[in-house]
Amino acid sequence: MRMVDKIRSVLASLGGEATLQAIYDEIARQFSIPVPSWRQAGIRKEIQRHSSASALWNGARPDYFYSVHGKGKGVWGLR
Repeated sequence: MRMVDKIRSVLASLGGEATLQAIYDEIARQFSIPVPSWRQAGIRKEIQRHSSASALWNGARPDYFYSVHGKGKGVWGLR
């Protein structure tokens, strides 16, 4: 399963909105993988690459996520 799909699954299980820390913790729990700082950075990047609320989104990827409280607040939602 791709990381973006894991993130979508985790956000759905967390009620559609969660802090980055809650996303990291749930990925570790659900998929039994460690989430050190380098993996946290990769998760954030995947969220940003799939969100029109981010400068990393180029319009070519699906727009799966939105920033719940605005950019830089660390809370993401599932569209």
